[in-house]
Formats: sequence, C-alpha cells, structure tokens
Amino acid sequence: MRGAEKYIAGEIGNAELDRLNYHAEADAFAIDYAKSPEEISELQSLIDGIEEIRKLPFNQARALLLRAAYFAEGSMIYPRFNSLPWVNSLFESEFLCPNLLRENLSPDF
Repeated sequence: MRGAEKYIAGEIGNAELDRLNYHAEADAFAIDYAKSPEEISELQSLIDGIEEIRKLPFNQARALLLRAAYFAEGSMIYPRFNSLPWVNSLFESEFLCPNLLRENLSPDF
C-alpha cells in the first residue's frame, strides 16, 4: 500500500509499481494456492503471528487473510486500472476505510 501511495504522490513510476504489485500478487497467490504440508505450515505460522486472527479456525483465518491480500493487491494498482470490472469489489470490501473515502472522493458523503 505504501507503494501505491508513493505512485499517487509521483515518487515512483509505473515500473516500480508493477514490481511491487508482482510481489503483492505473489503473496496473495501463496495464500490462495497453498496445498502442500510445507505451504500450509508456512501459512499457519503467518496466521499465528497475527493476533487478530490467530484464534480463528484455520480455514476462517485463511479466508480472511486471503480477502485482505487480494484487497491490498487490487488497491495497489487501482490508480492505474480503475475501469476493470473487479474494481467494484474493492468498494464493497470489509477492509475499505470509510475515512479514506471521505478524504479522497468527491462529492463528500
């Protein structure tokens, strides 16, 4: 997300945003497609390291983490690709902060 902020502020260009997005997408895919015992173990370690989700059942924590990862990845490239069909789901996400909308979108609401 910091990369997206830097892109909007003109501090980084398209190539750097693409590089950062590549890593964000890879992280989301790692959560989404983890199947081997080693991948599941790594995912469990990640979940255990996040206080807000560590007490949830594994599948519930994984689903929440996955939605957060795809939200972050989609938000990161939103400034460049705001007409893609899946972008609307970003506005319906449980992770969207209403205060950010109030600060950055017009008209005020």
